[in-house]
Amino acid sequence: MERFRGKKGRCILGTMLLLKRMNRRALQTGAVLLSFLVVVTVVAGCTSGRSSEPGTKTEPTVPVAAQATPGGYSIKVSQGGKAVGSLGLGDLQGLPQVSVQADGKSQQGPTLLSAMKRAGVGEFQKVTVVGLGRERVAEAQLVLTRVQVTDSVVLDINKQGKAKLAGAEIPSERWVIDVSEIRVE
Repeated sequence: MERFRGKKGRCILGTMLLLKRMNRRALQTGAVLLSFLVVVTVVAGCTSGRSSEPGTKTEPTVPVAAQATPGGYSIKVSQGGKAVGSLGLGDLQGLPQVSVQADGKSQQGPTLLSAMKRAGVGEFQKVTVVGLGRERVAEAQLVLTRVQVTDSVVLDINKQGKAKLAGAEIPSERWVIDVSEIRVE
């Protein structure tokens, strides 16, 4: 206890005591969040708009999942490594909506096929859907072959106005939340 003197030390000690009281899962989540905050703080300090060349300013990069278009949320769509378009919330809501029973719940939204067609995608062999995993902590990717992309694979619009890839034949632990990109090959 002697080494936790001062304001910073009391804060660290208080945090440690709080984490000790939490259950194991919460402790792991807390450790991940604390690590994330430390990394974000360090990166923010390193990329504060300074450049090695005088008179130039660098822009910080934003992860794809956090990017927004002037109108809000959008999904970047590429085919063969080239951008073919993007799908905003209005685009997704303007497509025919279907309802699919998956994981005991109704998942409602446009089919992945109709969304890809709207974005200008032609024939394809496989598609990689990128977003966040079930816990929204880490990036997730789901690769589907052409045969697996059926009318029961939908982009369900959640309460936050973002798309979740779900399907009757896709286990719910593989669903992609807050879809940010569709890569078509």
